[in-house]
Amino acid sequence: MLLKHLLQFLPAFLLPILQPYSHPEHPDYFLLSQSASSPMDPRTFQNHYQRILSQAGLRYLNFHAIRHTFATRCITNGMDPKTLSEILGHSDLKVTLEYYFHSSLEFKKEQIDRLTALFPAVHTSLPDMPHNMTD
Repeated sequence: MLLKHLLQFLPAFLLPILQPYSHPEHPDYFLLSQSASSPMDPRTFQNHYQRILSQAGLRYLNFHAIRHTFATRCITNGMDPKTLSEILGHSDLKVTLEYYFHSSLEFKKEQIDRLTALFPAVHTSLPDMPHNMTD
């Protein structure tokens, strides 16, 4: 079953938080189950999501945008893109990288700095360069 498959990807710290929301007869089924045998209708989920945000005093954020944020945070924190693609259920890694991952300028700079760290001798032996390259 899909939900059991997804449960294996949940971080351990989330399980006790989600446990009170489990189905009384089927503790392996969590928030997204309409019944023991079927997933929740997307509109029903959207209504629950909006109510939870309202009760928590949070502004509305498109739920699908959370998937994009999740994908971006996973990759920027070192998760293998192929693994992330499988967790998100994408059939092709290209979908994950082209549509879900949004690289920030800060992340790009961090990646370049990682390359600099690979060549410390070159970095420290470069002559001082003028600030204006036309000098």
